[in-house]
Amino acid sequence: MATAANPHPLRPSVATATASGIPELVELRQGEVSLRLLVMRDAAGLAAAGGELRAQRGEVTAPSDLESAYRTITTAYHQLRADAGYAFAIRWQERIVGATSYIGLVASPATVPSPVLDRGGPLAVEIGHTWLAPSAQRPELAAAVAFLLLQHAFETWQVQRVRMRCAARDAQAAQAIAAAGLRCDGLLRGDAADGEGTLRDALVYSLLAEEWPQVRSGLLPRLELQPLIRCSAP
Repeated sequence: MATAANPHPLRPSVATATASGIPELVELRQGEVSLRLLVMRDAAGLAAAGGELRAQRGEVTAPSDLESAYRTITTAYHQLRADAGYAFAIRWQERIVGATSYIGLVASPATVPSPVLDRGGPLAVEIGHTWLAPSAQRPELAAAVAFLLLQHAFETWQVQRVRMRCAARDAQAAQAIAAAGLRCDGLLRGDAADGEGTLRDALVYSLLAEEWPQVRSGLLPRLELQPLIRCSAP
């Protein structure tokens, strides 16, 4: 796929489209922070970042060796082909420092004739499976990742709602989501299994399209904005 210039300096680029018509992302970039679709050559960097997290926190959900990294990337590829999600490597200063994903895409009903629905993107999406290596856990980086994902969802896909969730016991994650401007909708009991096979409660957050302009204004001062230069194939 050829590299293309992006005429909108603050709008992430979109490359191709999947079978359902939902645009397939390639790269979102803001300054030194970029989100690129996970590919097999990312395995070593992903494992190194995940290993750093596991060494500090005993984290078991992030891949921490080559085998688990390859499994993660293979799963991400199948989800992408099925229009079920987009998994990204988080890159900062040219190294992989974590991962994040769009999941839970709610597609626009093709049978409903409506200018609101006829925009080639999902109606709603969830941001999940987000983690950062300890050496990269700084507020400005977390803000940049949230900004890129939210901006693309609301301004390019024009979704009506973005959702995020985290383990109820993970105070750091809850604080980061709230700092990004999402509102807490409540607690889901036994929402998902952790890496040890135990069901854990989760806090659920959301942001609606009409709330995004104010949240965007709050995120912008926390970023060192630089023009988005290009969108290139993985």
